Amino acid sequence: MRKHSVKVLALILCLCLLLLSGCAPVQNLLHLETPTPSPTPTPEPTPTPTIRPSVTPVPTTALTSDPAPVLTGVETDQDVISLVFEGFTDEASMEELLKTLQELKVAAVFFITGKVADECPELVKKIRMAGCEVGNYGLTGAKKMENNGVDENIYAFRKTQELIYRAIGQTPRYVRMNGSEYTETLLRAVSTAGLEAAVMPTLYLNHKSFSSSDDAEAYARNLIRGSIVSVKLGQELDLSEFIGSGPALDEKPAIDPSPSIGEVGDNRRVEVDTLPLDQMRWLIAALKKLNYKIVMPDELAKYAVTLLPEKRKLTEAETTCFDADLYPWPVTEEPVNVGRTRQGKNTDFNDVVFVGASDVASLESYVEWKRETDPEYLGNARFLYASRLTIEQAVNHDPEGTNLPAVDGEKMAVEDALAKLGAKTAYLMLRFESRQAYLDDQFFSNLKLLIYRIRQKNPGIRLVLQGSFPAVAGKNNTPSNTQLFRFNLKLAALCARTGLTYLDPAFALRTEEGALRDDYCLDRMSYGTHLNDAGCQAWIDFLMQYVPE
Repeated sequence: MRKHSVKVLALILCLCLLLLSGCAPVQNLLHLETPTPSPTPTPEPTPTPTIRPSVTPVPTTALTSDPAPVLTGVETDQDVISLVFEGFTDEASMEELLKTLQELKVAAVFFITGKVADECPELVKKIRMAGCEVGNYGLTGAKKMENNGVDENIYAFRKTQELIYRAIGQTPRYVRMNGSEYTETLLRAVSTAGLEAAVMPTLYLNHKSFSSSDDAEAYARNLIRGSIVSVKLGQELDLSEFIGSGPALDEKPAIDPSPSIGEVGDNRRVEVDTLPLDQMRWLIAALKKLNYKIVMPDELAKYAVTLLPEKRKLTEAETTCFDADLYPWPVTEEPVNVGRTRQGKNTDFNDVVFVGASDVASLESYVEWKRETDPEYLGNARFLYASRLTIEQAVNHDPEGTNLPAVDGEKMAVEDALAKLGAKTAYLMLRFESRQAYLDDQFFSNLKLLIYRIRQKNPGIRLVLQGSFPAVAGKNNTPSNTQLFRFNLKLAALCARTGLTYLDPAFALRTEEGALRDDYCLDRMSYGTHLNDAGCQAWIDFLMQYVPE
């Protein structure tokens, strides 16, 4: 019995020593047979997929809202715009601006940063008391918000909403993202933050935009109806804001002196002695003279109409034909006409009215001279013109009537004059204001408006658009022959998309280098743009060869 006890104790001691030393497993020591498990294979590492970098940061906050709608300019036949102010200078100047707007009975939107709302709450209250609306400009008005993280943008919008609410007891409806691309992710962040809409201006001004009331009136006359006009307070304009949405026909600035242009993405404050109070008075006085109405951004939609519906897209061949960059000189091998045409005769011009400026006056003089010996020459075509009639004057209905065409000695709007003359077809060739730069979209907006009005007053009338004539070589005219060539091609493209007829009489008048032929020019030693009798005959010969079917 004692021997067995000793053996048991010895066995227990051995087990304890083995456990402490971490040696062989207990099963072996007890001579218990267990199956040896198969080694588990080491899994192959899963390759990390290559992810293409995204311009928009991946959100860490769930964006459950749809993108906020964007309020921008509309196409309209009404004299209406919206006015907004972006930024801040100092309290005293801002208060003077508010007094000016109150005096002129103008309601606008002021986009205020969270920082300004926090530091100047009384000023924000005065904006509301002046009958204007307060908008969200982010915490600091920073640019390139599309490059921020979603959390950062949502926080900026919500914090600004909170700070403005503290100042005026209500939260803004609109947000404006300064110098930013309105991506879908950014717009979803806007709606997630509780804002109703984002505002995208279509035209921009700052404290250097006008130097006189005449500048302001010229700007108002060229204004695209239905625009949202932004006045940037204490800021330089970005290049994109200065140029606008379309390319300029002239390299010169649109307003003299031009607005200062900051580098793209530049968010520097500009040292401004005063806010543009005089400029605002000049601009609003000009708008009122032209009977413009100033409304909130969301009200513009009530005035929207389609002025000139597009009926089709350009074919590949047309796109190539209308691409000015493909031509080494401002000339084409064949006339760039749009629409079906045929050889014509004098009677094809019965009930036709030619509309334009001094070129049409020269044409009338030549036709009247020809009719002295050939009464049937060019049918009974009539001529409607003013010496320097521009597209702006045609659509603005100059209140003083100083440069409108006349019928039987009475000056009137183009659409009314055509109705009085009983026109069945109108050949239009209207110039744009050449003393300053002109944006394509400005001209075409005004042209669409004029066509809309003509059709409203003259149901069933046929419209034929003619390209502009070049000047003789060596003239530094504005716009240049190359710019006019590009413009004519864009006009032809518009006609192709909208079903209008376009004729290219400049083809019959220019040299191989794209200038007006000297032997067709009446004033080659001065203006170098007006046609003599030979030029008028070449023009008529072209029109007779290409009569719209």
